[in-house]
Amino acid sequence: MANMNKKSLVIVFTKPPSASSANQEALDLALAAASFDQDVKLVFEGDAIYQLEKTQEPGLVGRKNLSKMMKALPLYGIDKLYIFSISDSGEQELPENATVLDDHGYRMLLTESDTVIRF
Repeated sequence: MANMNKKSLVIVFTKPPSASSANQEALDLALAAASFDQDVKLVFEGDAIYQLEKTQEPGLVGRKNLSKMMKALPLYGIDKLYIFSISDSGEQELPENATVLDDHGYRMLLTESDTVIRF
């Protein structure tokens, strides 16, 4: 039976990896909301796109490696990731389930969502 009252939540990551606990908090919120059957979409904006890189060593600065939690996203129904503003500092390998948004696509995603939270 489909849930007609399913709310959509967009969580926008804006911080680079290991800069603060914001990425951990955003990911915790995403998993919690998805476990309550919310339609959760994650957007990685600016330097936050580096969160998607596989070769990170956050332990060097006392942070938790979030890559294991990121791998669990599909188990919670979070199958699609969105990227806004790719860095000009060279080619970056993006996950297969990542979609790069232009300005219009980004605005549409935010407008069509019930709730947007930026971290």
